[in-house]
Amino acid sequence: MFFLKKRPQKLDIQSGYDRWAPAYSHERNPIKSFSDEMIMKMLPNLNGKRVIDAGCGCGYFCRYAEQQDAKEIVGIDFSAKMIEQANKICKYTKFRVADIQHIDFQESSADVVISALVLGHLKKIEPIITRLSGALARDGVLVISDFHPFLSLKGQKRTFRAGKENFEVPHYVHMLNEYINLLTQCGLTIMHMEEPIWKDNPVIFALKARKI
Repeated sequence: MFFLKKRPQKLDIQSGYDRWAPAYSHERNPIKSFSDEMIMKMLPNLNGKRVIDAGCGCGYFCRYAEQQDAKEIVGIDFSAKMIEQANKICKYTKFRVADIQHIDFQESSADVVISALVLGHLKKIEPIITRLSGALARDGVLVISDFHPFLSLKGQKRTFRAGKENFEVPHYVHMLNEYINLLTQCGLTIMHMEEPIWKDNPVIFALKARKI
């Protein structure tokens, strides 16, 4: 999922991630690697916590939450193929095949909410940020990452490789101030932000916010 010279085939998001699922957990590229690193850096101690991973993919962070003895873990992804992979590495996470845009999260049902490399696929982020913020209990933490808008404005696309073919999935530009303003309006305080650089470009951003 990065700079590709050959024009990729365009897929809708669900078809793209279904196709990507078998190789996703093994892939290493600057976007995914920096995102994983920054999310891990920002996560609090998960021992005894209730965790929601919104857009859990192959279950990387769900497995980490299990290793940290989280009390309850819910992983949600609209790709059944991704969930199939996640079930192979997780023991007690409850997985749901669903679109996070259409879930009414129970109020104050989580201590930690994770959403990694997901929200940029959505045309509008206000509804989902409102839902995810509402799912947090008081003092709960939301950690998100995504493709940096700088790259989008330069014309870079969200792409991946499956076999010998390159594919592109839809992505929308949401500036960092949009995220920050929405989180603040939802009663969250920004605690930390990272914008790691690769080849002189910020490639992702990651935000950590606490519900007050």
